[in-house]
Amino acid sequence: MFRGRMLRPALALLIVAVAAVTVPAEFAYASGFRSAHTTGRASIPAAYRQLVERAGTRCAAAPVRIIAAQIEAESNWNPHAVSRSGDRGISQFQPGTWPNWSSPGQSPFDPSAAIPAQAKYDCALAGQMAGWQRQGMLSRSIPLTRLMLAAYNAGAHGVLRAGGIPNNGITPGYVNRIMNRSQDYAWADKPVTQAPQPAVAKSHPVVAKPRPSAAKARPASAKPHPPAVLRPSVTVATPALNSRVSQSGGFSARGTVSQIGTRTLWLLDNHDGFTVDEMVPVIGAQWAADDRPLGDTSDPLPFSLSVVLVLADAKCGQILGHAAATPSDHLDALPAGCTIASTIRVRVMSR
Repeated sequence: MFRGRMLRPALALLIVAVAAVTVPAEFAYASGFRSAHTTGRASIPAAYRQLVERAGTRCAAAPVRIIAAQIEAESNWNPHAVSRSGDRGISQFQPGTWPNWSSPGQSPFDPSAAIPAQAKYDCALAGQMAGWQRQGMLSRSIPLTRLMLAAYNAGAHGVLRAGGIPNNGITPGYVNRIMNRSQDYAWADKPVTQAPQPAVAKSHPVVAKPRPSAAKARPASAKPHPPAVLRPSVTVATPALNSRVSQSGGFSARGTVSQIGTRTLWLLDNHDGFTVDEMVPVIGAQWAADDRPLGDTSDPLPFSLSVVLVLADAKCGQILGHAAATPSDHLDALPAGCTIASTIRVRVMSR
């Protein structure tokens, strides 16, 4: 009896400790654990400060203050956090999203990989939102950073379908919480990194001897060569042709682009017409996308599936965006201004 009474407080402490470790990240957020109001200067944990400062120089829409406040909202700086829905690590990446923003072998539980990946993803979403604003698919009156955060929380197409920040009972609070809390991290902001400009050396005027004109030296019959036309291109690194995949797992695709200019890149299923999946984020010369689930559950197994990567001008992109925001998301044919740039073919072997 006496020993039992003495053990109860210790047991209670153990239960509390275990509960504190296993509370999912979104529980802390939903319960209002983090204040939505500013409290003064907030500190970035020393172990992550350089990572956050470096990440916050990637693009103007995601400065240091936003990266820091977003991490606080996502995991409260806990690199081991796992949510009920399976989001992982300090930046709470979904398992299917993580490979698109990290290098092979990296873990979302490693802050040195997760925080840079968070910045890449944020800036890609910001670019996607800005593109939709330019095309008139989203209002320019909504600040780009707010749209970016909403897309991180609810998905890019969730933002597009809502015509802005989805009123789903979660995302508006998520965005407001980060925007308000970011004021307490403003002290840490750094200039956005700019591409280095080539140095221009000072020069003194030099009198050069006149040279014979190349045009005069060319025979009359010779014609100047036309300038080379650089055509846009999209390559697929993964998956390999006819890769075997499951219907529920789908695939993660990566590749490169060049000379696409102001065009946007889209992923469409190509079967009895075209089903619009998503606009693909492009960072520099790299693109990455997920496609899952594949086909319809009524499709007999196994079956082959073709997915096309389409380059779209502004008008075509607007049509694809509106199609993606509708339940049917289907087009009988590609609109004018759309060009199939590459094709992914997979073999669906199991559910």
